[in-house]
Amino acid sequence: MIKKERYETTELKCLRSLNKRMHLPVKEKKYYMNLEKGLTGEQQFDKWSSKLTSKPLILNDLQLEVNHTHFQIDSIFICPETIYLFEVKNYEGEFYIKGDEWYTIKGMEIKNPLLQLKKSESLLRQIFYHLPYNTSIKSYLVFINPEFTLYHASPNLPIVLPTQMNRFKKKWDKKHIRLTSKEQAIAEKLLSFIWMNPPSLIYLRTTWIN
Repeated sequence: MIKKERYETTELKCLRSLNKRMHLPVKEKKYYMNLEKGLTGEQQFDKWSSKLTSKPLILNDLQLEVNHTHFQIDSIFICPETIYLFEVKNYEGEFYIKGDEWYTIKGMEIKNPLLQLKKSESLLRQIFYHLPYNTSIKSYLVFINPEFTLYHASPNLPIVLPTQMNRFKKKWDKKHIRLTSKEQAIAEKLLSFIWMNPPSLIYLRTTWIN
């Protein structure tokens, strides 16, 4: 059951419109293309989750604020006793892990996406510190693109690779989820932490509108 749908952001719509009307600077063009690719990956994840037979309560695309810190979560699945946080990546190509560092197959270091996942989980725990609910949180980094390959990844990492999506679904569908008013209340509380003025809108106003 989807409590909060995923929509195209105002930022993406504005950049898409600008891209049709003008030649965006290289930096902004790359940023825009990454937004488009990211949305495509998230929509593919939504399609995958729509096929789950054991239905959680789903919140998509959350821009949250806690203790004056802002963060974004691609999807949250609310189940009895456990909250599942999903960070979705639409990476394409070959990558490898060396220690805590991530690289493209050509040796270029990239930002470790597990750090973002860890930060989001920590901030989500801070939100639940303010809520009267005793629930555990589990986080997963999902690589949705079938053209993605990752080498040297420990099986203990909270990563779901494209080749594991079907097995992950089968494992999930073994859960017997019975949603109650408690899960609805948790969803409403989480939605109350939404940040109404995300940095993307501030960026657009200061860079393109003013």
